[in-house]
Formats: sequence, C-alpha cells, structure tokens
Amino acid sequence: MLVNGDTAVEGNETVLVNVTSVSNATIADGQGIGTITNDDSATLPTLSISNVSDSEGTGGTKGFSFLVTLSAAAPADGVTFDIATTDGTAIAATGDYVAKSQTGQTITAGNTSFSFEVLVIGDAANEPAETFLVNVTSVVNATIADDQGQGTINNDD
Repeated sequence: MLVNGDTAVEGNETVLVNVTSVSNATIADGQGIGTITNDDSATLPTLSISNVSDSEGTGGTKGFSFLVTLSAAAPADGVTFDIATTDGTAIAATGDYVAKSQTGQTITAGNTSFSFEVLVIGDAANEPAETFLVNVTSVVNATIADDQGQGTINNDD
C-alpha cells in the first residue's frame, strides 16, 4: 500500500485492510490496521504566554488578562495545554491574588490565541510591587517558546 506524504500537521491516521474471499484456508484475523504516523512536527507552531503588569486597585478584584499565543494557526487537532499559577513575591494564601489551575485548555484548529484571567485582590496597603507566575505545561501539538508568564502587581496606594 502506498501512502502519500504531506506537510500538514495532523493526528496519526489509520487505514484498515480486509481479507475476503479466501479459498482453501480459514481466516483467523481478517482485518489489519495500518497506522500513518504524523511526521510533520518540525512545522508545529510555537507557543508563548504574555506577561501582565497592572495596578492592584484599593479593593475588590481586578482581572489580569494573560494571552497564550501561537506563531501560526493551530493544526487540525488544535493545541492543548494546562495552566497554573505559582507564588512569587505575591502570595495567593495571604490574599494578593486568586490561585488558578486549569487543565485541557485548547486553541482550536485555525486559531492562534487563548486568553484567561487571574484575579488580583486589591488593598490599601502601601507595599512594593509583587509578582506571581503562570506556568503553561502539558503542551500538545505545539513547541514551547515561552512557557512562563509573569504577573506584576504594581502598588497604587
């Protein structure tokens, strides 16, 4: 069987071959499965996450909008990844921001970005700028250019 090559980034594909009309023999297994393995990973887009810097406000919450981008459109199967915050000098447990962890986030086929918010909790304390990190892990169908965004909470008190 001949397989035509291409440069499309796509999932692995399968082809079934059936054996029929056998004479003078018994068919023990009449179907074979061939797997066409995608070998176009060199053409996968690269993934990056933005940094965000903003004031915290004096009360309530404020959304810091992070953007995950691809260098080219997502392939046919899309790009999936997980995101999770990590404390820096800003500490979620002490009320600087709301920790976030999400699995299975997707940039669908043909698209190039995904945005999400991390909530920062405002206060009236005069303090230096604080930071937290957002890590992108478990990336599928893209290579990683920058897998860590930084949120900088600027003092405005």
